[in-house]
Parts: sequence; C-alpha cells; structure tokens
Amino acid sequence: MKVEDPALTRLEDGTRLFTAKIYNPTDQSLNRAQVQVTLLDANNRRVGTMAVEVSNIAARDTTAFRQPVDSREDVSGARVKSVMVL
Repeated sequence: MKVEDPALTRLEDGTRLFTAKIYNPTDQSLNRAQVQVTLLDANNRRVGTMAVEVSNIAARDTTAFRQPVDSREDVSGARVKSVMVL
C-alpha cells in the first residue's frame, strides 16, 4: 500500500480536509485500509492524529479519498504516518 498526493486544504466555509490517493500494488482487491495521519501546526509540530478508513480498493489500482479534519488545534499541515490493511 502506498499513499500518494497527501494534502490538507481549507474550504471557503473553514472546513479542513485531508485528501490523498492510496495505491494497491497487489493482485487482490482490499476491503479496507486505515491511513494514520499526523496533524501539524504552522511550526511543523505535532498537534494531533487522525485515522482515515478507505474501503473497496481494487487490485493494482488507485483510490482517492478525503476526510474532514476534526481538531480544535490550528492544523496547518498533515503527514501520513502509516497504512494498515484491515
């Protein structure tokens, strides 16, 4: 499993979204994977974490996903920590 193009964006209404793509290099489709994300402040310090579950990842395919960031902290960035197949 490989996470590609991770990004943190802010919508006009102030909602923050973590978006990325996950690539499944195997010959088998996967029911679910969990992406662990570290949330960072403007000084690149860790201010929290979040987990994103991605479903139905086809074999040898890339699946885009996005999830709102639910944090009271001033999150300015995000970094993928790990990926686990469930």
